[in-house]
Amino acid sequence: MLNVEVAVCRKRRKGVDDVDVGVSASYTALRDQLEAVDAIADATTDPIVLLSLKRQVEAIRQHVLALMIAKSRSSLTQTTL
Repeated sequence: MLNVEVAVCRKRRKGVDDVDVGVSASYTALRDQLEAVDAIADATTDPIVLLSLKRQVEAIRQHVLALMIAKSRSSLTQTTL
């Protein structure tokens, strides 16, 4: 179950003009966090640890969504200028 959630968070839509360095750096940092969570999840069966990892994945998911929203808002602002 946790591996599926990690896999879903790793997906990202990439636009043609995806050159925003800040978003890319943030996204890369989030991917690194997901890889660490994935490695820990593979190495443990402790339900408390797995619950903690699930919470971390949810926090990362929220950051990914925030990045996507910020990117879409900046794209809309550039389009209207």
